[in-house]
Amino acid sequence: LVQILGVAPHISSPIISIGSLVLGAWGLWEFGRERNRWSAFAAGLFFLCAPLAWLTIGFETPAFLAAAIWSLVAADRRWAVAAGMLAAVGIGLRGDGILVAAIAMFVLLLQSRSLKPIAWFFGPIALIYGGLALWLTAQFGSPIPSTLQSKAAQAVSGLTGFYPFTTYPQGALLLLHAWFDQNPAFILWPLLTAAGVVMLIRQAGLKGSTAAWIALAPIAWAGTHAVGYTVLGVAPYVWYYAPLLPGLACAAGFGLGFLISRRISISISFSIFLKLAGVLAVTSAVVIPAHTQAAQVLRGGSPPDPRSLTSKILPETKVDVYEAAGRWIRANTLTTSTLGMSELGVMSYFSDRSTVDFLGLVRPQDAADVRHGDFLAQVLKSMPDYQLLPMRNSVYDVDPQGESWFQLFYRAVHRIDDTLFWGSPLTIWERTAPRPVWTALPNAFPSQRAGQADDLGNGWTISQIEANISDLGALPDGDQPLLIRARLRAGAAVGTRTLRMQPVLLEGGDGLTVVSRLVYTDRWKPGEERWIHFPTLTRRADTAQVYAVEFSWLESPDVRVSPALLPSQPHNCDASPRTTLDLLPMSSGVAVGIDSTSAVTAGTIFSGRLLWRAGAPLRATLTTFVHLRNHTGAIVAQADHPTRHQGRLFPTTAWRKNCLYEDNFEVTLP
Repeated sequence: LVQILGVAPHISSPIISIGSLVLGAWGLWEFGRERNRWSAFAAGLFFLCAPLAWLTIGFETPAFLAAAIWSLVAADRRWAVAAGMLAAVGIGLRGDGILVAAIAMFVLLLQSRSLKPIAWFFGPIALIYGGLALWLTAQFGSPIPSTLQSKAAQAVSGLTGFYPFTTYPQGALLLLHAWFDQNPAFILWPLLTAAGVVMLIRQAGLKGSTAAWIALAPIAWAGTHAVGYTVLGVAPYVWYYAPLLPGLACAAGFGLGFLISRRISISISFSIFLKLAGVLAVTSAVVIPAHTQAAQVLRGGSPPDPRSLTSKILPETKVDVYEAAGRWIRANTLTTSTLGMSELGVMSYFSDRSTVDFLGLVRPQDAADVRHGDFLAQVLKSMPDYQLLPMRNSVYDVDPQGESWFQLFYRAVHRIDDTLFWGSPLTIWERTAPRPVWTALPNAFPSQRAGQADDLGNGWTISQIEANISDLGALPDGDQPLLIRARLRAGAAVGTRTLRMQPVLLEGGDGLTVVSRLVYTDRWKPGEERWIHFPTLTRRADTAQVYAVEFSWLESPDVRVSPALLPSQPHNCDASPRTTLDLLPMSSGVAVGIDSTSAVTAGTIFSGRLLWRAGAPLRATLTTFVHLRNHTGAIVAQADHPTRHQGRLFPTTAWRKNCLYEDNFEVTLP
């Protein structure tokens, strides 16, 4: 609707959010005013002024809170249809609105003492949310947002919005700690909340008051929300604590209302003035310092370090820089361009381009990589046309911007500086090299492996190797990005280990650069398979040679496997390679020629040259047998050796069709 009216979301969202917070505060007043008007007034004021509420501006959370609070109000007043409609809106905005619907149903039951209104309550939910669920299933295959599993994967990977591996309860304690450090008077809120909960429970239990039980509804909502998010194990971002606010505000408001409702032996008008002053004074003491510091950040104050606890309770001033990045992309790129970024929203909207999400929010198939902590996987697998990366935490636990392989694929084309943005500068990178074409590398010695040589121990195996370069000899001079990926199959959990990869030159010599990747094996499910990527650099090989792609755990270096080969092929691989020797055909399209100038003299060494022309790809590592037979056909001398090319080991599994491989031989004559 706001887009039809021509209002951009980054403008309409704050307006809707602020209006929703006001509606939510009004709803808490309406919910509690007939029980204790001072408690209801304090609850609404606590909710409206809560620093956490204002950190959700621009999210769907304020609208969800308003719909949920008014659903409870409608249920309290026995407006079953209205309660159901509002509950359906809440569920549509956030899946955890189902908790509010359940609590609103119990409030309706307590008030009506009858099952009759329940049908009127669930009817609108079935119509409104049922229709939405069908549409979601048709569009995305499921009525449940994929972000739920993505957030759970982020929590497993250590990405929590706080510090690595922070749980939902721990995040709540960190928030309380941060607000208390910011303002010691904030301790009044949890104290009043605890007092209010105790008083309400006492009233409900001792007096059996239905009104007291119903007054506990927002608190029950907060409790079930906290338990649910803890059990689900989703990543605890700050805004996930906002649904606790109505319950905490009601409890604190009831505690404060109980205290100021004590009899004062003065005139009624003066008593009202003192009570109003008391509510305002307590609320101001609790929240004003937090809003003051937030205003300083919004007005141009230096943002706190994102690693500090203070940063968790202050707004992030990134809308402007994200809008600028999105507008630049829209004005300077093709409409078919793809973007890679960690945070969607504003940049996606203004760029109007197809987006690759590094955190798996819109690509649920990538949630396993996020769960494993492999945030770089999306960069390497998708290679978007452009990447928008801040200076800090560009892809969370990795920053490819300073790595040589990344700079050979991408170049910086635009930079946006903003002192208010914690990640300034934001750099836009354009891909200047083609996307990698992944090619399966030839297997190393499969006949010797018997299916076991690729076992890294404890059931962990490597089943497949691919690379963006299949022939080092075809490279131009200079450093080139070499991307290798291994298909890793999980076995038993053995803790966090470092998987080490290095192409090692056969028959000794230095290998290519060692690359290591952390593998959190306890985050993998037994039998699960995923690609692990190893970006590095390589140079063109001067001669035809073969590297064995070797893998090992850094913690267990004795366990080494070489499941693939990385060759540098000879240059004579034309469809009809030229040779001075007559080549005799053998099986699998292979042909061989022999050349020798040695004299056949007893007791001497007979030497010569074999020239092989490869045919169809060979899946076995074959050995060369040179046999000398006498006139009766009996073998009188022989020499067996692995296949070589110009003195270097070159296994037949690395041979390429039509290439010529030159192999020397020596046979000692009897």
